[in-house]
Parts: sequence; C-alpha cells; structure tokens
Amino acid sequence: MTKKALLALCNVMKNEEYAIKEAFIYTTKNIENLDRNIYLPVYLLMYLRERELPNKKIVFRPM
Repeated sequence: MTKKALLALCNVMKNEEYAIKEAFIYTTKNIENLDRNIYLPVYLLMYLRERELPNKKIVFRPM
C-alpha cells in the first residue's frame, strides 16, 4: 500500500460519519495489528467468500 493510499484510509477511518471500526489491509508482509488496521498476507485472499453482512444492505463479493 502506498503512503498516499494509507493516508487516505486513515482519513476515512477518522471520519465518524463512516463508523468504520477496523480495516483489513492485504500486503506482502506478515499478520500485524496496528491500531484499527489489520494487515494480512495476500495469500489469505483465497479464503474470502461471498457473504451477506449483518445489516443486510451490503453484500461482500470478492473479485
């Protein structure tokens, strides 16, 4: 993730209107938890599955 993208993510997470509790960031590095950002290795993307989220308004569909 570039510094510019990380800065944008941090700004969005600071905005209380979005109410984002945590962010999952896929990277080439190991698992790490810093503040509300959870960094995960890219290879874990293969375990993502389509599912309906609890509020019923959002459906997560990995590409």
